[in-house]
Amino acid sequence: MRLAFVSNKIPYAQSILVLGGDGKREVRAAQLAAQYPSLDIWVSSGSLPHHASEFFLAEQVSLSRVILDYDATDTVTNFTTLVAKLQENEIQH
Repeated sequence: MRLAFVSNKIPYAQSILVLGGDGKREVRAAQLAAQYPSLDIWVSSGSLPHHASEFFLAEQVSLSRVILDYDATDTVTNFTTLVAKLQENEIQH
């Protein structure tokens, strides 16, 4: 009964979000993306585009699923700069 309640209250992920800083985060996101092929990947101020592409291609993740955003200037704006874009794409979870 508890499992049913939790499943109802916690929705399925709609996307993978990477908040910049360390290339290891993008590598892990690429691994997750390979396991969850229906999810797009949003990367906020991560590695340079050619490095980010290498991480995802190494896991055979199509770059059409990867949205790279370089508007952030610090840790807080890594998320806040994407809020409107996520809302526009109806991503809540």
